Formats: sequence, structure tokens, C-alpha cells
Amino acid sequence: MKIRAHGVTHVGLVRNQNEDSLLIDEPHAVFAVADGVGGMPGGDVASASAVAAVKSALARDATTALSDLRRLADEAHRAVRKAADAFPGDGIATTFTLAAFSGDRVRVVHIGDSFAILVRDGRARAITREHNVENERADVESLSPYPSRYRYALTRVLGQLEPLVADVFEETIRPGDRLVVATDGLTDMVETQEIATICADADDAKTATQALLQAALDSGGHDNVTLAVVFVDAV
Repeated sequence: MKIRAHGVTHVGLVRNQNEDSLLIDEPHAVFAVADGVGGMPGGDVASASAVAAVKSALARDATTALSDLRRLADEAHRAVRKAADAFPGDGIATTFTLAAFSGDRVRVVHIGDSFAILVRDGRARAITREHNVENERADVESLSPYPSRYRYALTRVLGQLEPLVADVFEETIRPGDRLVVATDGLTDMVETQEIATICADADDAKTATQALLQAALDSGGHDNVTLAVVFVDAV
């Protein structure tokens, strides 16, 4: 398979600072987003530390780094924990979603509420699932006395004190597929089917990326918006 990719990160229309980070590494076919956790200090440092750790691992030995995506996520986690030493209190944290392509497969490692979305035949399907209270607590209905936003509190992030448990997924890809890796600044603003339509209608990854960003901004741009779009072509 041959891939074409493009990515963008944007502060949005409401926030004063961009706490997202983006990795586009076409030579290694690796694409990642990280979103510093709101309500905690140093979100920009957390997300940048995670992405920097991946870049460093790929530069040292990409084959080893990509042989075990959970180990790669652990390395990014340790980098965030180390960066947290400069911050008092509860430390810093970030979401992290990375996609690595090889042959006719894509593997995804995921922590938090960013997304990897596969677009095929004009339809979109989320590969990842949000790590939040609503999805991960069997007794979620007992939380009704709490504000509804508590249901969406993150349960897994890079930088957490508890041992990290990352999700890893593998998908077979085929010519014509598109993969979108994005922070929730996109997915909270743009419906999944609109993401599919934009990707299906675009001639290339750059056009799709720009259109998705504009759709998020047109919907209010309430958060930082970061995404990578990968087009899968036949060789």
C-alpha cells in the first residue's frame, strides 16, 4: 500500500493557548495526536513531551519502537511523568492516539479521548473508544447525583499515577481507505458522518485536513483542533 498524509494543529476560536501536539512521520508511516488534559497545568508540556518521546524512539531505532506499541506508549508516559517534576500538585497529563501503518495493516495505540476513525466507502467507524467514566464504570448509573460532565471525566491518560493500560487495535486496510487521527476538538465539533463525507469527497489528504479543520471552526471551534488524515492508495 501507498499512503499520503497531511496534518494540522490549530488553537481554535475560544482558547488562548494550544495544548495539543501533532506527529506526522511519513518515512516511518506513523501519525499521532496528543491533547493536554484540561483543568491541569502544563497541558502543552504534557502533549509535547509525549510526541517528543515518540520522535526520539523512532530516531533511535524505529523497528524496535514500532514492534511493541504499548511499550512505545509507556515510553511516552514516562516522558510525561518526568516533565511533571517541574509542576507542583497533581502533575500533568495528556491523551495520546498513535497510528502506525505497515503493509496492509494499521495498528493503533490509544489512551484518553482522542480518536482514530476509519473512513471506508463513504462511512466512518471509530476504531478507538473514549476512556471516560461513562464507558469504563459499570456502575455509571449510580453517578446520577453528580453533574453530567462527570460522566466524561477521563479515566486513562499519559502522566497518571496509576500503572498505564493502553488499548491497541489492528485493522486491515485497503485502497481507498482514509484514516483520521484527531483530538476531541474535531470530534466534538463535527459529526462522524460529516467527517466521512469530507474525506470521501476530498482529492487528497491536505484538502481533507483543511476541510475538516474548517468544519470544526465553523461549528464554533470551542477547543484546540489537531488532526492527521491518511489516504491509502494502491501501490
